[in-house]
Amino acid sequence: MKTFDELTHELYEKKAMSLQQRRKAALRMKKLAKSSAFKAKVARKKLKLATPEQLHKRALKKAKQMIIQKFAGHSPADFAKLSPAAKMEIDMRITSKKGAAIQKIAKKQMMKMKKQEVERLRNLKIAKAEGQAE
Repeated sequence: MKTFDELTHELYEKKAMSLQQRRKAALRMKKLAKSSAFKAKVARKKLKLATPEQLHKRALKKAKQMIIQKFAGHSPADFAKLSPAAKMEIDMRITSKKGAAIQKIAKKQMMKMKKQEVERLRNLKIAKAEGQAE
């Protein structure tokens, strides 16, 4: 049986969110991010190794940024400044034309993502050990 998280993940993956849905989700997350329970959950999650699904999602995002930079001519900072409609238009154009390339690059990025995650945890544990030693 699938969990609620898996079902919602599938829903978001299968269809793109409209601008109104994005705004509503952003407002909900902004409100949620202020709660102490959510902050504690985020802090606990940062202490754990990311799952392969999370790493794959990061790799896809990185690959998409690389494609946008190369073929659309926008740096990630420039792309972030664009209007949501412009982002959606570029996103649709890139995924339709370069979808296979994004998947291929993401597959190559997975090893780098794994190494970065292990390094991040190692540095976190070293910093935590130094903080307790003082």
